[in-house]
Amino acid sequence: MNKLTFLSVIALTLLIFSCDKIKNPVQKAPSISGCIDVTSQVVMTNTTISNFRKVLLEDYTGHRCPNCPRAAEIAADLHETYGNKLVVIANHVTNIFASPLTDTLFKEDFRNEASTAWSDQFGMSSLPTGLVNRKPATPQGRSVWATLVPLALNAPQSVKMDLTTYYDIKSKYLTIKVKSTFLSAWPNNVNLQIILTQDSIVSDQTDNAPPAGSTVDPDDGLRRLNYKHDHIVIGDVNGTWGELIKSAPINALDTASIQYNCFLVEKCFFKKESLPSVCLDDKNISVVAFIYDVSTNEILQVEKLKIR
Repeated sequence: MNKLTFLSVIALTLLIFSCDKIKNPVQKAPSISGCIDVTSQVVMTNTTISNFRKVLLEDYTGHRCPNCPRAAEIAADLHETYGNKLVVIANHVTNIFASPLTDTLFKEDFRNEASTAWSDQFGMSSLPTGLVNRKPATPQGRSVWATLVPLALNAPQSVKMDLTTYYDIKSKYLTIKVKSTFLSAWPNNVNLQIILTQDSIVSDQTDNAPPAGSTVDPDDGLRRLNYKHDHIVIGDVNGTWGELIKSAPINALDTASIQYNCFLVEKCFFKKESLPSVCLDDKNISVVAFIYDVSTNEILQVEKLKIR
């Protein structure tokens, strides 16, 4: 076999195996290229709306938490008020409030490693509670969210993040590009965190005061049926705490670009894999990316982009 033929065989082998599917989607995406078919890809970008400040509201919740629907209603009202200036995510956490109950009741498990790590770090043991830009990075009851959100929005935009996603609707592979431009100097190291969220997941929810018209279990008046869960964090793309993208000192107009290739969007929320369960619907999935100060946990900017 001559040298040219040998190199051709190696190249063909790499091409065949470069797009093996990732079994667990809650992993940092490997450095693979070429797995997305351009004839079936959807390209999305946020560049037309990346030039203003956005704020992250984290709702720590669980489908067995009886007061959590009221917090979700407040988050929904705030999102209605501020539109795309406010990004909401719902972290399902703790064994008490978010673990599956039985094979047929509250059987889905919406917890994930990132949400659990954040909950442990920030002391989210009593639900519902939340964080607004993680400033302060201590539990904030739902009654103060409406005060904290506009305060956070009034601060100047310190980072501009341009997101582009490439999603293959056939193979379900996702590639994410992020370019960050610092609009002002910053004194500390900053990390980039990328997660996926999904809206409109229909499942059970405990509710101690179901609104009129809610569908409830006739044998359990606190169990709402066909409850629509929005903003559920379904996993991280680049690790529980993201990764360093810029070391201090950071100067105004410094940039940082990064790309994550071939992340498989495929997951079901089983209690047991032998049982039918709710699975991901890529029509309702978004990429949420945020940059935060490693020393203080303060979130400097957040962006959200649907993948199709």
